[in-house]
Amino acid sequence: MAQVQILVAAHFYNPGVRGMRGGADQNDKVWGLAKVQGTLVRFWGRRNGPLQSKTEINGVPHDLLRKKLEKGYMAMGANSMAALVPTLERDIPSDYFRAMARGQLNTRH
Repeated sequence: MAQVQILVAAHFYNPGVRGMRGGADQNDKVWGLAKVQGTLVRFWGRRNGPLQSKTEINGVPHDLLRKKLEKGYMAMGANSMAALVPTLERDIPSDYFRAMARGQLNTRH
């Protein structure tokens, strides 16, 4: 499995909003940047749902994090994010390799 290094991460939680079908709160979201085999990858999604990811070309991790903090996200460390989303280190590389297989992986950094 590919090595994943979480660079910055943030969590947003608003307990008052529930999804249409119950389940996870609509505003229980995670966001972050990780390195997968030297490529910067942005990930985001609902905490208890599938995460989305894409490669990041021009991002400066702490500048991107600052923008999320301005929107109400709370910064967290890599260990806290891994505890909050236990499948994180499995999901990010699988998205990375699927994008690479489709020829949609942008590695110009």
